Amino acid sequence: HINEAAGRVGAATLTDEPLMELVYAILLFGIGGAIVFNCGASSGGTDIIALILKKFTRLNVGMALMIIDMVIVLISCYTFSLEIGLFSVLGLFTKSFLLDGVIESLGKTKYITIITENHDIISDYILKVINHGYTIYDAEGGYTHKPKKVLVTVCKRNEALKLKMKIHQVDPTAFVIITDANEILGK
Repeated sequence: HINEAAGRVGAATLTDEPLMELVYAILLFGIGGAIVFNCGASSGGTDIIALILKKFTRLNVGMALMIIDMVIVLISCYTFSLEIGLFSVLGLFTKSFLLDGVIESLGKTKYITIITENHDIISDYILKVINHGYTIYDAEGGYTHKPKKVLVTVCKRNEALKLKMKIHQVDPTAFVIITDANEILGK
């Protein structure tokens, strides 16, 4: 019975290299699934249960999906063969970490600190073009003792790139710090 089931599974493969097929399956679902989840959608199946778990618990999507899929993997170990089960476990763990990594990088925001003497044009650009707010406060150059303004804002990765280019155009001597923002609360 087990050999017949394993034979049926083997007949559905594209190549004789199960590891290569596993790698491509992980890449396709990990990246594709992350794009789908990032839009707040689902591809159906166990994804729906994972999104529900994410909503009502502190689990991220990849971990919730891994827990749900682990049940299916354990059944495959019993139903098909130990080899198929072990490949499934390897794929499951790898897919979960890849999924979370891609989701995190897609939604990355940047925390930007700008120290400049030409704050008017930059702050106007942040408000009107990037369409974000900012915080501004007074500062003094430690070496020159000249008055400066410090602007702080948070924006998406592509917006940060546009802002960085605008800052360089307006004030090439501005001091700019751009870091990843892991969590943002409030307005």
